Amino acid sequence: MNLDKINDEFLALDTDYLYHLGIDSNLELVKIFGDVQWVIFTRSNQDAQLVAHTVMQKLYAIGESNFNLTPLYKTERFYFYHIRNIIIVSTGIGMPSTSICLHEITKLLVHAGVKNASYLHIGAAAGIGEAIGNMIVNDKAVNTKFEPIFDNIECGIKRSYSSIFDDKLTKSLFAYGQRQPTLK
Repeated sequence: MNLDKINDEFLALDTDYLYHLGIDSNLELVKIFGDVQWVIFTRSNQDAQLVAHTVMQKLYAIGESNFNLTPLYKTERFYFYHIRNIIIVSTGIGMPSTSICLHEITKLLVHAGVKNASYLHIGAAAGIGEAIGNMIVNDKAVNTKFEPIFDNIECGIKRSYSSIFDDKLTKSLFAYGQRQPTLK
């Protein structure tokens, strides 16, 4: 999470409404979310629920598979889960929905005083020559020119952000995937 380019004018608002999440800055955001280290984005609400369920089983060693998790706050646009120091949220499909989610999650973490959260996307992917069920870990995301850059227009100004992932995290995820059985 790079805070260098964040326009912090929203911090001067009496109340900042993160409308699509159903959260506002009057909540005790530092107390609730101040320990967040990971934000996991998924495409669909069902994927977010599946990831949250898996995280609960792994973190709390819950053996049974029959338990329900309820998404927090508003659910019209995104499913949002907060488990220990992890936020899991669905973004929907497409860049507009993803941009809204990224924007509100980032503002939430800034309000909560989080300075170094890692953002991950977990979801269905395909690779040429890859078997169904294989885990694919990328070390960068590329634009339509196959450049590891994300361009965004912000208040009429084009800003470019590197989309090369943290090398240590990428290697750690890959090593984890090597230890896990493939899904068939």
